[in-house]
Amino acid sequence: MATGKKQPIVQFKGILKRFGKVVAVEKMDFDIEEGSLVTLLGPSGCGKTTLLRMVAGLEEPTEGDIFINDNVAFGLKYRDVPKEAIREKVMGALEMVRLPGVENRMPSQLSGGQQQRIAMARAIVIEPDVLLMDEPLSALDENLREEMRREVDNLQQMLGVTTIFVTHDQREALSMSDKILVMKDGQKQQEGSPEAVYNEPANHFVADFLGHSNFIQGEVVDVDDHHVNVKIETGDLLFAENKGGFSKGDPVEMIVRAQRFDAFPKDEFKPVEGMNYFEGRIKDRSYMGGEVSYFIELGADREIHIISMMRTRLYNIGEAVSVQVSPHHCHLIPME
Repeated sequence: MATGKKQPIVQFKGILKRFGKVVAVEKMDFDIEEGSLVTLLGPSGCGKTTLLRMVAGLEEPTEGDIFINDNVAFGLKYRDVPKEAIREKVMGALEMVRLPGVENRMPSQLSGGQQQRIAMARAIVIEPDVLLMDEPLSALDENLREEMRREVDNLQQMLGVTTIFVTHDQREALSMSDKILVMKDGQKQQEGSPEAVYNEPANHFVADFLGHSNFIQGEVVDVDDHHVNVKIETGDLLFAENKGGFSKGDPVEMIVRAQRFDAFPKDEFKPVEGMNYFEGRIKDRSYMGGEVSYFIELGADREIHIISMMRTRLYNIGEAVSVQVSPHHCHLIPME
């Protein structure tokens, strides 16, 4: 991943796109720094591919401007390259994607992973200012997708080429990106580093789309320098780390990632001062190899979802457990 603050190579200024009366992309401003890999993330129909097509010049913005490297056209600089130079560039690109010696093969003679590498070589051989990738791994099986994620990430870092990557896959976005732009219904929901959008989601949609989250509604009853005290629907009091912006009486939603909870057998649990904890029973579970997904019934039609690493034991359905989570991992957003 790119590091350090660099100048933007792509800038969206008040960009808006309509198809007839349908707004595909709402007005937005967004910068992409030179040498970074930026992911446009969101569900189908959210406008991410339309945004990419506008960068490529395949769609005209209805309003606003897109600036690319001082408006110098990219991808055209080698139209008149001599044949021998073209061959050298092709050989070099195939070496980069670890496919030397396949230049004379037909596509049907290549595996799915090799075809993806050829597509990458075709893109990088012209040394573009900006590399555009629209769901390039969606047709691959999971193991091959994981391999190709690493390939794309490593190649982008090696070349230092600014890359805009479109996906609906949260794992791809989190594992590869320098910056993520989360979109919904043509609107920017949040932009930031993978760590920022995952740990401090701006709203319910972002938290729900990125990972497995618990949403606990309540009201702020006290605020001090370190914590925000929230009374939830069950009447219990929970603490969240005070990151500013909330006052007594505010209706809030507390977001806790499923992986942030620790579970214990109820009869062995000893509460730790300053931690939030619940008691309940295992309602459902799904074994997933190295981790287990549990749904824990708390009573009063409330349940929480936790994902626990397989360290010591597997809890049985109906077993009484206690779970705890640090206020540091409890993120507050205003009630929508």
